[in-house]
Amino acid sequence: MLVSAAVCPPTPLVVQGLPGLRAACRAAVAALVAASPDALLVVGGAETSGTYDARAAGTLRP
Repeated sequence: MLVSAAVCPPTPLVVQGLPGLRAACRAAVAALVAASPDALLVVGGAETSGTYDARAAGTLRP
């Protein structure tokens, strides 16, 4: 059963994006986490898929 969903723009737009865009995306994902889902799925444009634990994080640093 779908509990909740959010649509956020691609990462480059969030990083360089409009004022408040990053905060809005963060709030949207926080709302998803607050719904206590059994799984949180993130769909993107990568050529491969993977599974990450709850501590997973990323960065755009070189």
